[in-house]
Order: sequence, then structure tokens, then C-alpha cells
Amino acid sequence: MTAEVLVAYATLHGSTRDIAERIAAAMPNSGIRALPTDDVGEPCAYILGSAVYRGAWLPEALDFLEKHREKLARRPVWTFSVGMPGALARRARPLAMSEAPKIVEAFPSTIQLRDHHLFTGVVNAMDSIRPLSAEHRDLHQHPICR
Repeated sequence: MTAEVLVAYATLHGSTRDIAERIAAAMPNSGIRALPTDDVGEPCAYILGSAVYRGAWLPEALDFLEKHREKLARRPVWTFSVGMPGALARRARPLAMSEAPKIVEAFPSTIQLRDHHLFTGVVNAMDSIRPLSAEHRDLHQHPICR
């Protein structure tokens, strides 16, 4: 049986996977796949997510959009990105939030998005420039994850 909703994601350090798993768990009859994958079936809808690196989705996520553009054009599509806005200094957050429209502009024009949400990932002190370690994800703020 094909999942009614396919949740597919590309991750760098695991935050995007964690968010995708939480979304899939909140939705009955959903399937979850790590990208790259060709195992997409014919779901009724797609929820696609990617980590953001240098202001763009990861290549495997953008490749998925391009490769499956015809299928995606025929179904409802929601997307989410996982970046760093919540972990930045208050003055820098608007700049990070302004990247969301630029991310969506890179998607094939045939895909009609229902919505796009930018989540904040986990910051690890070993991966950051300045020392900090915290959970900054705002999952509880988004209706799909309640």
C-alpha cells in the first residue's frame, strides 16, 4: 500500500530527519524516506524537507524536486527547511528568515506549494563558530507538529 502522504527529507546532521520523523508520526498513513530515493510511490500529497546550507536546499533534495517535478505538479506539496534563525543573535534573525523566499524560488516552477516553513535545527558547540550548544527547534510552534 502506498502511503497517503510521503514525508521525504535530506539532512546534514540529523535535525531535518528528526523533524521529518515527528511530522510523519503525527500523520496516519504517512511514509518517510531519506533522500536520495526513487521509492516515492503515488501518494496523495508530499511533505518535503531539507537542511539549508549556504542559503539553499541540499543537492539531493533539489535533485528530487527536479527528477519528480511532474508527479509533484499533480499533488499537494508542503515543504520545510531547517536552518539556523533561532540560534542567531536577535539582530541577525531577520536576515536568516529572509532566506526562506530565496530557497523556494529555486524550486521548479511547476510545483505549486501549499506552504513552506523554516525550522531551526540543533546547534552543536563542536560545529559552531562561537561556543554554544542548545536545542533551538521551534517544533511546538507549528500546527502540524502539535
